[in-house]
Amino acid sequence: MQPNRGVSLAVVVISLVALGAVLFYSINQLAAENPTRPAEQTSARSLHEAATAGDIGQLETMLRGGAVVDAALDASSGRRGMTPLMAAAAAGQAQACETLIKAGAGANARSEDGKT
Repeated sequence: MQPNRGVSLAVVVISLVALGAVLFYSINQLAAENPTRPAEQTSARSLHEAATAGDIGQLETMLRGGAVVDAALDASSGRRGMTPLMAAAAAGQAQACETLIKAGAGANARSEDGKT
């Protein structure tokens, strides 16, 4: 019985190593096909989300961390060129608007469709 047990264990180990290699290759292929958004776009979207939600703590944290206060959303968002200040104003978040203006947001910025 002992020799068979050693062979079975070796087969299991080799199978697990092969499975790991296949998974590693597959993940790398998927990552190459679906690149993540650039950090600036991710940061812009997050800043917009915090502004829309009126999350002042998150806004201040992101701005201190170097987020661009007038970062415009990209074309894939459906709100091309909208700044965080525009998003906060549209959501009725007065305190978020105040925070963004104090951080240097342009009150006269225009989106791609000309809205302020």
